[in-house]
Amino acid sequence: MDDKSGRLKKKRGVTRTSVTKICKAIETELTKTDVNVDALEEMLEQLAVESNELKNLDSQIEEFLSDDKLEKEVKEVAEYTQNIITWKFRATKKIRERTKNIDSLNVPSSCYKESSSNIKLPKLSISKFYGQSSLWLSFWNSFESAIHENDSLSEVSKFNYLKAHLGGSALSTIEGFALTPENYEIAIKLLKERFGRSDVLINTHLNNLLRICPLKNSDDIVSFRKMFDNIQTEIRSLESLNVLKETYQNLLCPLLLKCFPPDLVLEYNKSMKSDKYEINELVYFLSIQLKAKERSLMYASPVSSKKEKYSYPRYDSSSEKINNSRCFSSKRFSSSDLISSEVKTKTNACIFCNEFHAVGDCNYALSLSLEQRKKYCLKRLRVLFVQSHFILLNFVSQK
Repeated sequence: MDDKSGRLKKKRGVTRTSVTKICKAIETELTKTDVNVDALEEMLEQLAVESNELKNLDSQIEEFLSDDKLEKEVKEVAEYTQNIITWKFRATKKIRERTKNIDSLNVPSSCYKESSSNIKLPKLSISKFYGQSSLWLSFWNSFESAIHENDSLSEVSKFNYLKAHLGGSALSTIEGFALTPENYEIAIKLLKERFGRSDVLINTHLNNLLRICPLKNSDDIVSFRKMFDNIQTEIRSLESLNVLKETYQNLLCPLLLKCFPPDLVLEYNKSMKSDKYEINELVYFLSIQLKAKERSLMYASPVSSKKEKYSYPRYDSSSEKINNSRCFSSKRFSSSDLISSEVKTKTNACIFCNEFHAVGDCNYALSLSLEQRKKYCLKRLRVLFVQSHFILLNFVSQK
């Protein structure tokens, strides 16, 4: 046990050193008269990764601490957390100030055709591309139509716009090129070779389909709509890459069906016209089911009492039985909110493993005995109390 605790502390020491170096690098960059916004954004990405790693290590080390060492540990963690938040805020504020009045982040006005009615259209903003393969097609289609194919712009101007709309690994790919017409064509070629490879994009979209979040209950219309929209988005992306549905639908449909609750799978099997799976047929079935549920909700009676709650049994795929011992509560929304799919739910991290899921779904928590869970919860409460007390004292001292 001591060996594991020692290894975790050594690893945390290295991570803390890395966080400190990044914070000092941000501080140095902010003192310059000509702040490099791209460098700041890159440092913020690095700081986000290191801070998440540090948070996970802190949580693991807490399990090995005795109560007398807990207060000192919480104070150290709070100091590093405050330092990270401070430099994140200052760097973000500086980036906002630098980019607020820079027209280069917007599409030039020459991209628009003036209408005879003199209606002023809002400026079109193109999102930055940071190197995520699944977003390459969306970025390139926008940039190509607005900048790349704009004959009123010179090649050097297009290169400037390209660099302004790149960040992270995408910007690193073309970093160092001089602003010349020849280098602009080379930069476009490099970006397409790295992020626009059809095999990589196809693999990315297929993986996104295979990682679709399962739908636990067909009456959860918000999750149902979100899942359906994600499936359609990935399928449309594959179509834009000229991938024939016949090449993947026999494999994909059974895997997608595993992500749906048993009642929907049963209805789909009843509606199948043949023994062969077809992705169009599956999408059409899901569309009909979703629209029917949304229409039904429009005519549902309002909640008569605040005490009324709805819970749904959780399906256990391993035993193929309904497990009624653990149920999750579903928040009641209005029909217009659910149909528009704009309801935003708050998901808190699990107190046992810091992953984003319900405590009832935590495998680590379920592996503990009832007594172990009680002890762990009491220890977490003491940590939160000491932490909040320390932050309050620090806040009062700064007044």
